[in-house]
Amino acid sequence: MRYGVGEQVAMKISGHRTPSIFRRYHIIQTDDMLKALTQTEASLMADPHNSTIYPHNGHALTQNVAPAREA
Repeated sequence: MRYGVGEQVAMKISGHRTPSIFRRYHIIQTDDMLKALTQTEASLMADPHNSTIYPHNGHALTQNVAPAREA
């Protein structure tokens, strides 16, 4: 999967019959995690106020907040 092979094809090659068993033995490499974190950081640095990639900046929170009810 690291080289672009889909999960279904990788399962067929490895002989795993169910996705849960396949995922159990799919070991994540440290280099893969570092690459993902680097890509995430680059996206956040490019546009830190984009609520699509960074919903914790307050924009996404205010859109769906229901008004407070009086007791």
